[in-house]
Amino acid sequence: MVWQHRRAIQVLQEALAFLDRYDPEQNGVLPTASSPVQFTLSDRTRSIGLAQKLGTLAFHIADSTGKGQNAELAEMYLTRALNAMIQLGSGDGTKNEDDTKLVGRDFDFPRDGGKIQAQENTDVDGARLNRVTKKSMGITMEALADLYVRRGEHE
Repeated sequence: MVWQHRRAIQVLQEALAFLDRYDPEQNGVLPTASSPVQFTLSDRTRSIGLAQKLGTLAFHIADSTGKGQNAELAEMYLTRALNAMIQLGSGDGTKNEDDTKLVGRDFDFPRDGGKIQAQENTDVDGARLNRVTKKSMGITMEALADLYVRRGEHE
């Protein structure tokens, strides 16, 4: 089973690396006249989701001390996802200074598309797909907190 997790991590890393090639925040290729590929909100959401899943998978195969290679991988991807969600949800960042504390009500995640796209972005149970929410942000924070608890870093 661990082998399957490691293979899944490898495949997801390849997918994230593909998206990173076009992500300006990851030093990706910027759109030009000859290559008009733009990094959209859906692409940003996909990269956040991939980082979340990578962090979660690495967390599951990490040892109980939270100090091995998989734990470091989990921390890296969960932190990346959380930072991207904070940046996405806090807007342009003009009102946020270094000492400003953000709370749940401060986050406003953008919605992509209209009613037709909203119907396409739901699964059979009606749950939203391809969208960052405060709930998904909380889940990522909880996984990161669990990792720190394993290490004994309660602060």
